[in-house]
Formats: sequence, C-alpha cells, structure tokens
Amino acid sequence: MQFTEQIRSERRALGSFDSQDPLLVRLHPDQIMVREEEESLQSARKSWVDEVDNLQLASQNHWQHFTGGKVLNSDAKLSFTEPVIKEGRKIAHIDLEEVKLEEESWKSAVICMVLGANIPLWSLKFYSENLGPLGIVQVARMTKGLTMVKFNDKATRDEVLENGMIQFDRKPVFIRPWSADLNVIRFVKSVPLWIRLPNLGL
Repeated sequence: MQFTEQIRSERRALGSFDSQDPLLVRLHPDQIMVREEEESLQSARKSWVDEVDNLQLASQNHWQHFTGGKVLNSDAKLSFTEPVIKEGRKIAHIDLEEVKLEEESWKSAVICMVLGANIPLWSLKFYSENLGPLGIVQVARMTKGLTMVKFNDKATRDEVLENGMIQFDRKPVFIRPWSADLNVIRFVKSVPLWIRLPNLGL
C-alpha cells in the first residue's frame, strides 16, 4: 500500500493518472516530445553507425578487387646493382653508358635569363610555344632566375643560338647552351642597350 502511494505521488508530480487504472500514467505533452526526440536521436545514431560500417566494408571490397586483379609485370620491377666492396667500404657502381646517354640528351638544351625581370614559368611557357615550330620538349625553372628550355635535337638548339638576341616584354633574353658548370656570374658578358627617345621630332 505504501509502495502504491509512492508511485502515485511520483506520477502525480510527472503527469496525471487515470482513476480507473492507478498504474496507467498519462504523460505531459512536453515529456512525450522529449521521448520522441530521444528516440529520433537514437535512430539517427544507429543509421550513422550503419553507414560507417557500410563504407568500411565497401572500401575493403575495393581494396580486395585492386590487389586481386593486379597482374605482376616483370618490366615494372626495379633493377638493382650490387655495390662494389673495396677495403670494407661500399662503393656505388656507375654505368658510364647511361651517363653518356643522359649527357647527350642535355646537349639539346639551352639556359635562358631575362635581364631585369623574374618572369613566371607559365608566362615563359606561353612565350616559347608562340615562337614557332621549334620542337620544344620541356621548359623548367632553375635557380637564380634561370630557365631551362630543351629542344628535340641539337640542330634546333644551334638554330636558336644563332638567331641572336631576342626580347621578352622589351627586356633582353640571354640564351646560352647548357653546361654542367654553369656560372651565373659568367653567364652575361655584354649587355646590348636600346635607347628610346620619344617625341624627339627628328
């Protein structure tokens, strides 16, 4: 009897109870709204967890298909040359034939420098493409304002070097053949000057 009265007092504080059934509680509308929000939050958490599980499972399946369908190619393997051991020290072995091939490929390149300006690389690429069908293979930025331009062959490089001084945005462009011991100080030996005299009236 005392326990029933305690339940009634607690439920009387929370809501109202039916006189026919003292244990049947009619909850307040605010309490019903809170319960609905809690149930909605729980269902949202469950759906989020299921979505994460499905995403992880899908990524595992994609990785299994990637590794399972991969075909090993002998050409893709890295070649390794054992170092030479001399007096207990490992010395790298250099293939002179490969060095000569690389050196020959760089003989068709020139180094350019625009005097008095540090031109963006994209602008130099656009400028070099509009020079004509010169067969430019690569344009790359180097240090200290130098730009490397590589041609298809050495004959095209020589043709560009023989054309003399060119200008970029009214600034002289110095062109020199590529060399391993390139020195910026010795890069420019003489500078041509153009004097503009506007409205001179001659």
